[in-house]
Amino acid sequence: MPAACTGPELAVTPGAYQAGLTHVGLAVEFRNLGDVACHIRGYPRVVALNKAGHVVADAVQTPRGYLGGLLNGTATLPLVVVLPGQRASAFVEGEVFNVRRPDASCPPYRALLVTPPSASQAVRVPLNSDLCSGLFVHPVVPGTSGQVWRVSPSLPGA
Repeated sequence: MPAACTGPELAVTPGAYQAGLTHVGLAVEFRNLGDVACHIRGYPRVVALNKAGHVVADAVQTPRGYLGGLLNGTATLPLVVVLPGQRASAFVEGEVFNVRRPDASCPPYRALLVTPPSASQAVRVPLNSDLCSGLFVHPVVPGTSGQVWRVSPSLPGA
């Protein structure tokens, strides 16, 4: 088995945005810049920053959410082998309204600080959405969507 991706060999970048009803999220991509394969398992640490750069939310780790994550019934976090030049991703999501006080304003998050699993260095990822309340992160999965809960040709039974 390849060694864990510890950070320096990973580029962390924003991926595709998705929205549904009052939910919005994006895939955070991890690209292997190294010359050898490495593996990722688990959840990245994700915190949200406001426009002044202050931490305003810490993502809750959940296996799945409204917009993505693992298949229902999946109990084991996937071991994702990332070949040189290839990508893995985790999906981050939340709401576009203040879930604690729906009548209150909800200033959008402006960036995320993302620390890959098995790494110690956080990377600032710009955020261009209305995401402003609730913050959830799902486990790292193969590919760039941050999702494996949707039926696709690559999944058994599709």
